[in-house]
Amino acid sequence: MLTGNAYRMLVFLCANRNATLSQIGEFLDWAKEYTENHLRQYKYKINTIIGENIIDYKNSVYSIVGEVKNADSFNSNNRNTDLLRQDNLQSRKSNQQILPLVKFTKIPAIIAIVFYSCHFLIGHTDIIPFLG
Repeated sequence: MLTGNAYRMLVFLCANRNATLSQIGEFLDWAKEYTENHLRQYKYKINTIIGENIIDYKNSVYSIVGEVKNADSFNSNNRNTDLLRQDNLQSRKSNQQILPLVKFTKIPAIIAIVFYSCHFLIGHTDIIPFLG
């Protein structure tokens, strides 16, 4: 999903067709100094999410490639929706939902208790270094 300054940069370029670093930076936040690295990251994010190279950088000027049109409606199947899948998250319907119980076997615990008890009773703690 395109949000934040990358989205604002795309809106600005759609309205103005092209702009320099200082023009875009002033539009985004006049109090902050934007660098070429900031705008390069926004350009990359926009091009990646849109799925085509729609922003070009040449001679210190960012510009929109192609024609800008107003859309009355759009078909959601033609968009890049990888980040918008709603079936990735599932939540419980109730906080009182019973979770499946995890069953443990008793045999490994019994073996460990017998093993450690024997070593304490016999006094051979040199076999297990952290007990000595």
